[in-house]
Amino acid sequence: MKLKKLLAFALVLLPISSLNAQGLQKEIVLADSGDALLNGVAQEVGTRAFSKYDIKFRLRTYPKARALVVANSGIADGDAYRVYDFHKRTGGKFPNLIRVGAPYISIYWTAFVGDKYKDIKVVGWKDLANYRVVAIRGNKTMEARLNEFVPKENRTVVGQYEQAFKMLLLGRVDVVVGKPSVGVSYLEKHKNLHMVGEFEDQDIYMYLHKKHKQLIPKIERELQEMKKSGELLEIEKMVRDKLVIE
Repeated sequence: MKLKKLLAFALVLLPISSLNAQGLQKEIVLADSGDALLNGVAQEVGTRAFSKYDIKFRLRTYPKARALVVANSGIADGDAYRVYDFHKRTGGKFPNLIRVGAPYISIYWTAFVGDKYKDIKVVGWKDLANYRVVAIRGNKTMEARLNEFVPKENRTVVGQYEQAFKMLLLGRVDVVVGKPSVGVSYLEKHKNLHMVGEFEDQDIYMYLHKKHKQLIPKIERELQEMKKSGELLEIEKMVRDKLVIE
C-alpha cells in the first residue's frame, strides 16, 4: 500500500519537474583571460545579442592558456575573444571551438617603454628586434609574433602584466608589449613610463563550443546588425570611458 502511494506521488511530481526544467532560462558562459577592455565589451555585446533568444550571458575568467583548455573541453561554452585565424596560429589544438563569423571589436598592439626609449618609432613587430622585450604567456598571437621577429636572447615571457611592468621599471627589459588598455593604470602611476606606436590591427571574435553550433548563425546576425546600427562602437566607447574614469 505504501509503495502504491509513493508511486502515485512520484507520478504527480513528474509533470511539475518537467515543466520547471523546460521553463529554466538557458545560459552561455564564455571563458575569458581577464583583459579589462575586452571583458567589458564582450560582456555587454554578448548580453545584448544572446538576450534576443532568451539566453543569459556571462564571462568567467581563467589564466590565458587555461581559458582555451576549458572552452575546448566544453566546461565553458566557448571563448570570449580570439582572432580570426586562431586555429591556424594554435596548430588546430582546439578543434571544438567554432568562430562566430562577425567581429565585435578591433584592437591593436602597442609598446610600453621607459624614458630612455620614449622616442623610438614602432610601426611593426620587426622594430622591436633590437630591444629586450617582455610579453605575456598564453597570448598566442603575441607569442607567435615575438618568436618570429625578436631574437631569442631579447625576449622574455611572463605570466602577468604586473610582473612585466615591474621588470620594465627595474630596467630588466626595455619594452612591454600589450594592448593600450592594459597599461593605463601603470602610465598614471609612473610618469616615467610611455606608450609608443600602434601596430597590427586585429578583429576580435567570440568562439562557441561545437555543442552550440546551432546558435552561431543567429548570434552572427545579431552582431552584424549591431555593427550596422553603430551599437558596437557605442558599447566600445562606453567601456573605454568607464575604464578611464575608474
